This record gives sequence, structure tokens and C-alpha cells, in this order.
Amino acid sequence: MRHRAAAQIAAVDTRFKFIRSGDGTRELYDLPADPGELNNLAYSHWRDAERLANYIDWWLQVVPEYQPKPKLDGAEGPGRDTMKLLKALGYVSEED
Repeated sequence: MRHRAAAQIAAVDTRFKFIRSGDGTRELYDLPADPGELNNLAYSHWRDAERLANYIDWWLQVVPEYQPKPKLDGAEGPGRDTMKLLKALGYVSEED
């Protein structure tokens, strides 16, 4: 198994899962036959890999990249109900 430090993007259809890594690695897995994703078929099933790679390219062109909204100075924090819920779940202490 490879170390997963490079950025990755994946596409899945009814049979295959294709993964393209930022370092250029391509992986294709037959999910029904290999649910543990142990046998990379990217080169033996190159047409399926290419089809899903093209889908990823198309998707990246039509879906805008996420741009988080900048936090406004002086913006209010969570409301009273949210704080009560966070306290009840143990995420915030009573002193906060």
C-alpha cells in the first residue's frame, strides 16, 4: 500500500473506482471483485481508467472551486442555542 501524502481525487461508477494523485499516480479498482482495493487495474483496464479520468477533468471544469468566505472583523460567534448544544456535547466548558 502506498503512502497517501499526495493530493488525490477520485471518481466512482457502478463497478470501478479511479483515483488520480497529485504525484501522477493512477489507480483503478474493481470494487465488486476487490472491495479492499488491493489490485490496481489502471494499466490492464486502461480504457476504464481513461474514461473516469476524463470525467474528473470535466467535473473540475464545470464545478467551481470552493472559496471560503472571509471572516468579517467583529463577526458574531455561535448563537446561544448553538453554545448550549456544544456544551451539552462536551465541546465547550461552562466557563467558555
